[in-house]
Amino acid sequence: MAKVNWTFQALEDIESIVSRIEKTSPKFASYLVDLFFQEAIILEQFPLVGRKVPETNIDKIQEIIIKKYRIIYTITSKDVIDILAVRYSAIPLSDF
Repeated sequence: MAKVNWTFQALEDIESIVSRIEKTSPKFASYLVDLFFQEAIILEQFPLVGRKVPETNIDKIQEIIIKKYRIIYTITSKDVIDILAVRYSAIPLSDF
């Protein structure tokens, strides 16, 4: 089983998403955070569940889709997964 590391950027992304959503729907914001962290648990057991991020064309950078959000991660070794970012899916990535 791999260990999932949340980068500072990914945690900041979640904080930003939650702060916007909780203004209109605190319950949904809490639900979404739970989904993000539950998906990380799945990644620990099945790191290859995601797909290559289309914009990067780099095999090591993968994503999984949760609702309208993308959890972008890289498998740094057979035992470590780094979650790089959590982004709204309609916005193309420019950082990678």
